[in-house]
Amino acid sequence: MLASCRKTWRIDAQAAVHDRKYHAGAGSLVKRKDAHFGKGLPPKVKSNLEVPYVKAGPMALYFMPDRVLVYSAAGVGAIAYKDLQVTGMSRQFIEDGSVTSDATVVGRTWRYVNKSGGPDRRFKNNRELPIALYEEISFRSASGLNEVYQLSKHSLTATVHVELKRTEAALPT
Repeated sequence: MLASCRKTWRIDAQAAVHDRKYHAGAGSLVKRKDAHFGKGLPPKVKSNLEVPYVKAGPMALYFMPDRVLVYSAAGVGAIAYKDLQVTGMSRQFIEDGSVTSDATVVGRTWRYVNKSGGPDRRFKNNRELPIALYEEISFRSASGLNEVYQLSKHSLTATVHVELKRTEAALPT
């Protein structure tokens, strides 16, 4: 289901914007890195089944049958599904590049905007930018996991939440 998204990013950092007119009217700047969902096995694990995962650079989450394995540059950790908090929300994002075919464009803005929201005519290279509606899904735990991913296709978090609850319910207590 998540692998069906044409584009996935890991949110590395986010900061508030103080002068919105120089940032296409955006309220915050986001640093993101390409990520991808798939099925496979974590390093050094042997199994007869492949599990869903999400990878972005050195960071990877493997959704094993009984827990999530977290691989990072610092090492490997494990989080029980009962300790994993999954939240999601739709988020409007001003794209500087192209928008994928599965994303929904909900509006347009200008690279440099004036106070009324129109184009700032002082800039000759002031181009129009698309505003896409993306899904943000967060994986958090009390032990320190705080991963946020942005998906080009929105409205998938409920499906993820149902699948994780189904997995957790199938575990022996």
